[in-house]
Amino acid sequence: MANVIDGLEAWGCNVPEAMNRFLQDEGLYVKCLYTFTNDASFESLDAALGSKNYKQAFEEAHTLKGVSAYLSLTPLYNAVCRVVEDLRHESYETLDEDYAGFREAYQQYLKIMGDKD
Repeated sequence: MANVIDGLEAWGCNVPEAMNRFLQDEGLYVKCLYTFTNDASFESLDAALGSKNYKQAFEEAHTLKGVSAYLSLTPLYNAVCRVVEDLRHESYETLDEDYAGFREAYQQYLKIMGDKD
């Protein structure tokens, strides 16, 4: 658990904020983090963007934004916010670049989590 927490803090996550939210229950927090690695919204967002279903993509990105905020995954949250705003404002000229940034942040998150559940 300590490796995950240390990795998240080094990445720029606000772990103390999350620990307050989780009533200092580090085990529960880490369990939720691992559960989030398997969230179907990641794949659904990718599929929706691939088929240019921007309404569905917005819903999936917005879900990811909320959960990443709740878990205090600051770098992932910041990256997905850009995707959400692109979709909200139908600003598709920057969407590919912003989505690439989000995918990079997501891969970093998986690396920290050890890509396991």
